[in-house]
Amino acid sequence: MARQKGIIKLKGTIGDITFYKTQDGHLAREKGGIEASRIKVTLRFKELVRMVPSLVELVKQENFANCYESIAA
Repeated sequence: MARQKGIIKLKGTIGDITFYKTQDGHLAREKGGIEASRIKVTLRFKELVRMVPSLVELVKQENFANCYESIAA
């Protein structure tokens, strides 16, 4: 992350650079990540895409278990 310096602080997006404010100050970052179309087509990601529904179900079950534990305590 890059810190913004100067008297003018930006907020928003210009091209592929996003400007934003956090408790650490005004920052800027470049757009990144993998495009959705690449994830759908690339063989490396096929297993991940296949496992997503199972992972979502596990997260839901874990959240339910955590809620139940806090109520029971």
